Formats: sequence, structure tokens, C-alpha cells
Amino acid sequence: MGESSEPKPARVVRNVNIRRTPTTEGNTPVGLYTAGDAITVYETRQINGDAWVRTIYQDAPAWAAMRWSGITFIEFTEPLPDSGRARVLRNVNIRREPSTQGNTPVGFYTAGDEFVVEEVCEVGGDVWVRTAYRGAPAWVAMQWHGVTFLEWVEEAPPPPPPPPPPDDTEPVTARVINGVNVRRVPTTQDNIPLGSYPAGAEIAVYDLRAEAMDLWARVYYAGQPAWAAVEWRGAKFVEFPDPAGEARLRARFTLSIRKALLVETAARIYPPGSAEYTRSAELIEAARPVDLGGLGEDIAGQAMPEGYKRFWALQTHLGLPDPFTTLPVPLDAQYRTFYHGFGPNTFALNNWRQWYRYTAGMHSGVDYSVPTGSPLYALADGVVENIRFLSNPNEVSLVIRCLMPARFDRAGRRVLSNVRLAYGHLATGRGAGSRPLSNLRVGPGDVVRAGQYVADSGYPVSGSLPNLVHQTGNAHLHFEIHLVEHDGSAAHLMSRPLNPLLFFAPEVAMQQILIGDRNLDFPYPAPQTLAGRGLGFLPLLDYWTLGMFRYGATPIWQYQGTRANPWPPGVLGLDELADEAAGWQAYEGKVL
Repeated sequence: MGESSEPKPARVVRNVNIRRTPTTEGNTPVGLYTAGDAITVYETRQINGDAWVRTIYQDAPAWAAMRWSGITFIEFTEPLPDSGRARVLRNVNIRREPSTQGNTPVGFYTAGDEFVVEEVCEVGGDVWVRTAYRGAPAWVAMQWHGVTFLEWVEEAPPPPPPPPPPDDTEPVTARVINGVNVRRVPTTQDNIPLGSYPAGAEIAVYDLRAEAMDLWARVYYAGQPAWAAVEWRGAKFVEFPDPAGEARLRARFTLSIRKALLVETAARIYPPGSAEYTRSAELIEAARPVDLGGLGEDIAGQAMPEGYKRFWALQTHLGLPDPFTTLPVPLDAQYRTFYHGFGPNTFALNNWRQWYRYTAGMHSGVDYSVPTGSPLYALADGVVENIRFLSNPNEVSLVIRCLMPARFDRAGRRVLSNVRLAYGHLATGRGAGSRPLSNLRVGPGDVVRAGQYVADSGYPVSGSLPNLVHQTGNAHLHFEIHLVEHDGSAAHLMSRPLNPLLFFAPEVAMQQILIGDRNLDFPYPAPQTLAGRGLGFLPLLDYWTLGMFRYGATPIWQYQGTRANPWPPGVLGLDELADEAAGWQAYEGKVL
């Protein structure tokens, strides 16, 4: 039975023989169509369950199998649309030009992905579509050598425009540095772009969000909420020409981070889903910035170890400033990067022979892995001192001696506290003769105020001049805290570091712990790791394990201790520090 119709375009999907009659029996082929050939079909015929098509070959009628023994050799084609939306049927490479010859893929789409098609063309019998990939034009094979990789998706009617954002999220104008894709959610994983912004485009940004270590901007694209990467895998795609606008945006972002971390803190205190947790989360969400400090004190204070509380009961005795209520680096920058804790952390266990031989095998401070040029802040009112605390004399550093709170003033004059803050690795560039450049905004003798921008963060240097090594790929702030006097003696200048977490308000201490846990799988060695190294006598190691140690003490990883006495002389656990400090001579501060 045959079906005659108007001529239809068709495409060969597998090599197929051409015959004079629609059968394979006693019918020698007269030619061959190859995959990708475009032909015109004048008639179709069903014979014994197979489908044949009549065409013209060498100016004479001929037949070819369209479907034979369940295998498809030819399919009808429709006129190619100019644009639309496509769905990926099988994994397919993305290329800069519509060809596989000398054209290395720049990425790939996986089956099920969808994307916007901006142009369609035929090249050598294959069908290619143009789209936008990472902000630049790119091409994907729709049909190649008879294999179909993409299908068209029927476009749904556009949704109604969403209501405008509330007044408290007034947008900030940003400029696209490099072309950037726009996505429905702030991630590149299984998230096909809705489109892209070209370089130089000005866009309205309503909010910022951190995902993993990347920074995303909330925008409106084609009338719907969407996201574009501001910073992705170390590359910057969007900049903010208006500093005041950027500051407002980052303030909102920082507040959202602060609330999110405080909710995480509540989850460590109360079982998630409990009435206490639910109530805490509701209070945090509704809190104004001015009220968040007291709420953070109430919630995070419950997570503080007993040694922390005992240490702060000695504030006057030891000459301590009030607990620090901010980080020395911007919270929004630190939230997306690594944080390395004090003392016996995992890096120290694995690298102490190279880096920590003279510091009891341990990290003498904390590290904030923020980019070079990040602002650094004074944590309290204080005075800049002319002291170098890092072993390499070519390192750039800053030391601030804190002042006691105003309530300790004597005759209206501020009193020097017993605490020094040490900021290290502040090289920000290379000068003549390989000397490190820096951007210190204060100098010896300057009086600084809490929250003041005192320097730019940088990176370490090693070796000696003129062959100084600038570790630009290791940008971070190394931060230490030392006491000026121990038991009335000032003979231990910058050689007995204390656990910096002890000096932060509970909310800010928990911020650092949570950031450390989220960005490192094992911030401190697990018990089974210690047992495997012959160190099973050590207690559980975490951010609070140690309170203080002295340089030159036996490296803890070499010391053969016991469960009752795990630490070498000169190393104090948190509780041991509180016990010992209570017996020290009381600090008598001098007036400024």
C-alpha cells in the first residue's frame, strides 16, 4: 500500500542502499545514501512491516528503506527554526565554531539540559545551533553524522512579571566586566543559563549571596528573578562603580551571613525542630542589626566552654580589653574562604617539620584566607607599636596594643591593656630589589579606634633579599594574640601565643568555628588519625583544646605523653590556662 503526497524533505540518519524497487530480495543496490545526506521523498510505502520511500537517484525513480527490521535509516525533517529553546538528548560538546575540525570543546551539555538557541545553521549536512556559554557565543551540534543530539522544546508562555522588590532592597547599579551568564539559581551545577549579559552592560543588583566560595548577585532578567556570578572560582565578572552603593549592598549581605551563622549556632545548642530552636531562629530572623549583638551573646554564649568563661572572669586580674565583637577581616569575605584554627590543627600535624619546628609543632595563631587587598580592622581602641613578631625580618606586620575599656580610665586618661594584637603577612606587592610593598594605614605611636581600617591584607614572603619569594598564591592574614606580661614579667615578648578565640565575643567565636568547619573537611585531626600516628593519648583536638603554649617547647607530635599528662611542659590546655592565670600577679596597667 502506498501513500502519495507532496514532496517532503528528509535526512539520512544511517547509511542506506538505494534500490530500483522497494525490496531487498533479488534487488541489487544501485547506489548509497550516507548519513547526513538531505533527500526529497515523493512517496512512502509500507511493505511487510518495513517502510520505504520513493526518491530520485541519477535522474530516475528509486527506493530506499526508511525503517527496515526496526532500524530507522531516514527521517523527515521540518524547516529549521531561526531560534528557540533546545533540550539535550545525549551528552554533546560545546565549541566556539560550528565544526569539529581543529576546534577544541570549551565545555559540554549533559542529557536533559536545556538552553536558549539564538541561531541555527547547516554545515556540511550537519545542523548546528548558536547559544551563549560563559558569556560568549558558542555552537552545539543538533544533528551530526546522522546522530541527533538536541530536540526543540515548545516554549511556554512567559510568566507574569513578578511584583517589584520591597523598598528595603533598593538596587545598586553594577557593571559587567566580562560577559556573564544569568541563571535561575546561584550555581553552575545542573543549571542551564537563561541568557547572558555582555561585557560593559549595566545591571541592577538587589542582593548578594555566597555559594561555596563564589559570590552571586540577585538580578531581574526578562522579568523574573535570576542570578549572575560576581566572583566565580577566583575570577571577577561584575564590579560596582558606586562605592557607597556597594557598601549598602555588602552591609545587607553581611547581616544575612551573620543571621545564618547564628541560626547554625542555635542548631548546635538545641535539637533542630525543637521549640527552643524554632523560637531562636524566629528571633534571629526578625532581629534588627542593633539588637543582634545581645541575641548573639545569649545564644552563642551557651556554646562557650567552661574554660572560656573562667578566663573572662579574670578580665581585671589579667588586664583584658572587652571581648572583640567583630573579625579583623570583612565577614562577607571570610565566609567564602578557609579559616585555620589555633594550635594542633590538621595542617600542623602534617606539616610541622617544615613550618612549626620552633612553635611546639603547632599553629601560633589563626589564618583568615582573604584576598590580597582586603581591609583589616582594629578590634579595639589601641596604640600601634614598633614590634616585629614574625621570624623572617622581611615580613610585613602590624602590632597594636589594646587599651582597656573606658570604664577603667584613670583621671580621664585611657589605660593600656595587657593584650597585643599581631597582624602578619601584609606584603601586597613587589618593590625594587624584590622588597615587599604594603599598604599600612597607621604607623608606630598612632592611636587607633575599634573598627578602624588599619591595613590591607596580603601574603607571606620567604627567603632573603635579593631572592625573596613572594607567595602571592597564599594570600591570608595570620593573626596572633599575646599578653604583654605573664605573672608580672614582660620578658616573654611575643613568644607565648594564646588561643585568639578566647578574646572574641561568643557570637564571633562561633562564626569562626562554623566557617572553619564548613570549608575544611577535618580542621583538626580525628581520634583515629592520632591513634594511627601513635598519639592516641591526646585528648579530642578542636578549636578550644589549647589555651596557650611557649615557643621552643617539645613538639606535641613527638612528645610521649599519657592521657593524664598529654602535653609537654610549656603547653597549656584551656582549663590549665585558666588555672595558671588565676595565680599570676595582677596586671597593673599604665595610662596612655
